[in-house]
Amino acid sequence: MRPGPEKGPWPGEAIGRSRGGLTTKIHLACDGQGRPLAFTITAGNINDRTQFEHVMARISISRCGPGRPRTRPERVAADKGYSFMKIRSYPRGRGIKAAIPEPIDQINGHTRRSERRCRLDRAAYRRRNVVERCFNRLKHNKALATRYDKRARHYQAPGHPRLPTTVAAPTLRTRPRRPTVRSSRRPHGRCAPAAGGRRPTRTRSSRPSRSRSR
Repeated sequence: MRPGPEKGPWPGEAIGRSRGGLTTKIHLACDGQGRPLAFTITAGNINDRTQFEHVMARISISRCGPGRPRTRPERVAADKGYSFMKIRSYPRGRGIKAAIPEPIDQINGHTRRSERRCRLDRAAYRRRNVVERCFNRLKHNKALATRYDKRARHYQAPGHPRLPTTVAAPTLRTRPRRPTVRSSRRPHGRCAPAAGGRRPTRTRSSRPSRSRSR
């Protein structure tokens, strides 16, 4: 039996094959103002649930005064893809409130077994769009939205302009592509610049004379 992929930060170059071809996933967590806090990158065919704990463990916010950095947020919001018993127990064990909705199949299962559904703070879940807006701002950088780096360590290098130095819930999938090579074109025709850099001027004497007979 072939062993499955390791759960955690991707050990290779973080390039996997999925429906869209060769892709890379960015698992990111941000604060309430859309500022990135922590991130990991994996291959595009890796499930999002495997990186939830690793991204949460990388969160570290320095305090204004003395003391250890903050590593536990007050609340975390994620989409239905993270509705998993292990993921729900992780923030509960650390005293973090979670706003994760249940998919329809889990709701039907609770109803069929006469079980109580998980409570959802809808007001807190509406704030999940902040991380989507964070990804939209990051995708303005072409090197992040379209991966051109061959090595994963170059793509996620600290201090690199593509991602913050201290960057679970949502993910961004990028596709590595080869950089295009453009050839320089020279202007041609009668309006081409002369050797001195100036365009030739057309004088009245240079025009051919036409004679009209009545």
